[in-house]
Amino acid sequence: QAMPNAHKTQWALREMLEGAGHTVVKLLVGGGDRRPVPPYFEAGMGMQAVRFPSPITIPGADRTGVSLTRTLAYNFRRTGEYRSSIARIRREVAEASPNLVVNFYDPLAGLALRGMGAGAPPLVTLGHQYLLGHPDAPRPPFQPQGLLPFHLINHFSAPPSALRLALSFRQLPDGPGPRTRVVPPLLRQRVLEARPEPGEHLLIYVLNDGLGDAIRRWHEGNRHVVIHGFWDRQGAPEVEEIHPNLTFHRLSDTLFLEFMRSCRAFVGTAGFESVAEAMWLGKPVMVVPTANHVEQGWNAREAEAAGAGMASPTFDLSPFLDYLASHRDVSEPYRAWVREGSARVLSLLEGWAHREGVAPPSD
Repeated sequence: QAMPNAHKTQWALREMLEGAGHTVVKLLVGGGDRRPVPPYFEAGMGMQAVRFPSPITIPGADRTGVSLTRTLAYNFRRTGEYRSSIARIRREVAEASPNLVVNFYDPLAGLALRGMGAGAPPLVTLGHQYLLGHPDAPRPPFQPQGLLPFHLINHFSAPPSALRLALSFRQLPDGPGPRTRVVPPLLRQRVLEARPEPGEHLLIYVLNDGLGDAIRRWHEGNRHVVIHGFWDRQGAPEVEEIHPNLTFHRLSDTLFLEFMRSCRAFVGTAGFESVAEAMWLGKPVMVVPTANHVEQGWNAREAEAAGAGMASPTFDLSPFLDYLASHRDVSEPYRAWVREGSARVLSLLEGWAHREGVAPPSD
C-alpha cells in the first residue's frame, strides 16, 4: 500500500518490492484536481489510483513562485474535505489489510494511520524532507519561523510509531533522531539501464509553468542555445515550438528520460527526483528554487553539497553555461551509493513489516 506525492520514487519502489516477490495491493494519491496524476504514472504502476484531496502549494498570479496567502486560503477552505480524506484513507487501509503502508510524505496519510491505534499496520514514511536537521546537511536558507510548515508536515506525516526513511543524495550517518534511517534515492529501472550520451541541448523542467516565460526571455538573447523544456501548463499542446531552438513539451515519462539521457546538462526547479536522475546519468545540474518554496530552497543547497552542480536564484542560464567547463563528475560515487543502498531500503521495509531487524522507535 502506498500514498505518494513523489511519483517517480514510488514507481521505483514498486519495481523493487515486486522484484523481491512482494505485491503492492493499493495505490492512494493525494493532491486533488490542481495536481493531476500524469497518465503514464498509473500505467507504470499497473493499477488505478484512489484519489483524495490533500494539502498542496498554490502559485501566485504570475504562476512562478508559491503564494503563501493563496496556499493558506486554498487549504483552509478545504479543511472539511481533508477530514473526509483522513476517514477515506482509514477505510481503504482497513479494506486492503496490508502488511505494510509506505507514506510518501503526505500529512493526511500520517494523521489517518496515527488515529487507527493498535489496529494500524506498520508504517514507513519516506521523503528527502526527513533529512532536515541532520548535522551533516546544509542549513535551509530561511529563518526558523519560515521552517515551521516544514517541521509540521514532517511531524504529521510520520506518527511516533513510524520508521522514517530520509532520501539523501549523499551517503550520511543515520539521523536525525533514532527513528530515521538515511537511504539513497530510488530510481526506476528505466533510469538505471539508460545509457547516457553527450548532447548539445539543455533539458529544462519547471514546476510552475509561468517560469517558462523567464526561459523564453533569456532565450531571446541566446538563440543559438538548443533547449527542450517540460511543463504541466494546462491546455498547452503536446509540443509547442517557441523557436527552432526552444521547444516546450507536456510532461511525458519516456520523452523526458530520452532528453535527459542525451542532454548536455539539466536545469530545473529544485525538486529531488529529477536531480537524482541527472546525477545517475552524469549530467551537470542547475537548480532554481521556486520562490517561497521552503523545501526547494533547501534542496538546492543539498544538490550543491552533493556536487550535482550549481544553484541560481533565476533562470539566467549564462552563468551555468560558463560553469559547465569546470564541473566535476560525481556520478561514480553516487552510483555506488544508489546501488548499495537499494538493498538497505528493501531490508528496512521487510524488517519493519515483521518488526524484526530494526531498532524500535523512540522519542
